Amino acid sequence: MAALIEVENWGVTFGRRARSMTTCIRDIDFSLGAGEVLGIVGASGTGKSVTIQSLIGLYDHRLTHIHPDASVKLLGVDALAGKRTYHAYQKRLRPLLRGRVGMVFQDHRALMNPLKTVGQHFRDAARLAGIPYTRRRVQETLRKAGCAVADEESLSAWLRKVPRQLSGGEAQRVQIAISLLSPHLELLICDEVTSNLDTHNQWRIIRLLQRLHREQGIALLFISHDWDQIQTLSDRILVLRKEGNVGVPYTTLTKEQSLDEDRLRQDETISQLLPLYHDVEQSQAQRDREPLIEARDLRKSFHGREVLHGVSLSVYPGERYALIGESGSGKSTLARMILGVERMSDTSGDLRVMGRSRLEWDGYDSKIQMVFQNFSEAVNPYMTSGRHLEALLKVNPHGDRAEADDWMRDLGIEDCREKTTGQMSGGEKRRLGLVETFSVHPKLILADEPTAGLDKARQSFFLKKMEAYRIAKADEAVTEFMISHDLHLVGSYAERIGVLYSGHLVQEAEAACLLADDVPFLHPYSELLLRAKDLELDENEDEDEDDTPESAAMGCCYYAACHRRHKVNCEYRDRVPPRTEHQGGWSLCPYPV
Repeated sequence: MAALIEVENWGVTFGRRARSMTTCIRDIDFSLGAGEVLGIVGASGTGKSVTIQSLIGLYDHRLTHIHPDASVKLLGVDALAGKRTYHAYQKRLRPLLRGRVGMVFQDHRALMNPLKTVGQHFRDAARLAGIPYTRRRVQETLRKAGCAVADEESLSAWLRKVPRQLSGGEAQRVQIAISLLSPHLELLICDEVTSNLDTHNQWRIIRLLQRLHREQGIALLFISHDWDQIQTLSDRILVLRKEGNVGVPYTTLTKEQSLDEDRLRQDETISQLLPLYHDVEQSQAQRDREPLIEARDLRKSFHGREVLHGVSLSVYPGERYALIGESGSGKSTLARMILGVERMSDTSGDLRVMGRSRLEWDGYDSKIQMVFQNFSEAVNPYMTSGRHLEALLKVNPHGDRAEADDWMRDLGIEDCREKTTGQMSGGEKRRLGLVETFSVHPKLILADEPTAGLDKARQSFFLKKMEAYRIAKADEAVTEFMISHDLHLVGSYAERIGVLYSGHLVQEAEAACLLADDVPFLHPYSELLLRAKDLELDENEDEDEDDTPESAAMGCCYYAACHRRHKVNCEYRDRVPPRTEHQGGWSLCPYPV
């Protein structure tokens, strides 16, 4: 098998001056053969993305320095021959990789210009790859990437879209299609492409990559912290770990070795990456009090388009409640309405928060705090974390400086007080977000995807710290309303779970009942989120999904995308299904699993 990549002793140091140099990775060795799939896995901060992005020349040459004993062969060419500066290395890479190596990023915003249409992105990609732009080639690559482009009209509709009109799964498929545009492609690099998607879309992307590899023989370099996905897709797995603050290789596993689950769970480094066992023995919330959050037939529209369709739910004081759904289902819209930062115009029904209707009161209450997914977008990158805390405590009457200091020590970021938030790592900024939240003594915490993009160990760490705050404030009955796309994760933490699909609340149940192996009633969408890895879905699923809005207007909101409807001869295409009560909750589907 010809080697596409051969790397020895790869290491990268960042910094402009010698005294401020920081080594991020070192001693990285790996190879990738033509048509092979290599997975790179490791905890957050072990240098997975830095390894690959530095290797293909994506960093600023003024701040990036290659370790002197590194050796790199890409596509059979010694890429470090001659002058060994990063700038010279980048110059040699451009003609070498052009049209032969494609890359798909974690966040489509990192690649796609929000002002350009999908068609303009394809034109740019064709120009950079040095190939002619043809609509036939674009249609072919979109079809390979799982997009529904059966005719010229549907192709034109896709090409007219701008990034904000794409869901998370659609954006990733478009990115893959753009990467496949060159007919000379030999290697596709996928950097955390599934970490911001719901479980259903994650496994759709994994199956798509499997099919591309099988049908076209393209080599894949798949970077992730999700062990299930790495194990499913890869022929070999490179495991990275941290040695101090530097990412180094730990081991390389074959496919057979990666299946030995018992042995891997005894390995301290790898056990942090394995799926969590679920603790479903949760305490029952006290529900004889007035709900802290109560939505009654809540509907919300933007520019005439309804995004929440008659949502009704209640969250009680001291409860851990989780709302699950894919990107664009309306989860964050509901959270912003609860927080009071989303205008209540174009709204019907009612939303009561802490005893007051949001239709009559849209002010800020410091007793309600938000934990953001992208905390870096909510802070000034030039202010130190210490100044951020001072500003917060100055404007918040409930702030407690001593408690903020205690939480900084407890979360391990006390030494970041003099760092600007731009100098802090992603994990450090997320922990600062928890400190800011806890230090003002909230009674209601809204957590919007607080663990997205983190490995299993750090997900568990964040959830344990949120629970530690609840325990510390047990006499105040702190309520947590968590938004996530990972049903397995919140099932090990929340007491009750609501499942939101396209603005419709389709199921609500106690976590223990929803995750039980013998659950009698499970909405098809809930089943998809729980068992997406194992379910065999209709090959024409993408085409069916296009009919969902019309189907929702006539009857069941999930009818067009439902994988069960033919098996049960579903009668609810043209009428709304009844709400079926079952042990521990209800489902908007009358058919048992």
